[in-house]
Amino acid sequence: MVLLADCYEEGILVGQDYAEALKWYRQAADAGNAAAMRNIGWLYQEGKGVRQDYAEALKWYRQAADAGDTDAMVKIGDMYENGYGVEEDPDEARCWYQRAAEQGNQDAKEKLESSSDYGQILA
Repeated sequence: MVLLADCYEEGILVGQDYAEALKWYRQAADAGNAAAMRNIGWLYQEGKGVRQDYAEALKWYRQAADAGDTDAMVKIGDMYENGYGVEEDPDEARCWYQRAAEQGNQDAKEKLESSSDYGQILA
């Protein structure tokens, strides 16, 4: 289901159709697929096939993170770092990046390293 949804999202072998991608991601999410949950969050965050809704995006990212998806943890960190639908909170962002990094997520590790390299608030 996720692979089919990815095809619709990216327009691979089918016409790009975010609403159709969302339909398949929802079916996969209902079956417990964390990547599908994360991808639904991204669709809401970006307003692809749905009205842009940061609160809905965060809800889906949290479900995916609770299911162990470290990329969703990074997305939550990004939302707090940049104030997407939430109050900017560097400490909360750092906590999410740290949680993902501890589980081996390379993007989270790089965010933590670059923030300390440049003396940013996430250090």
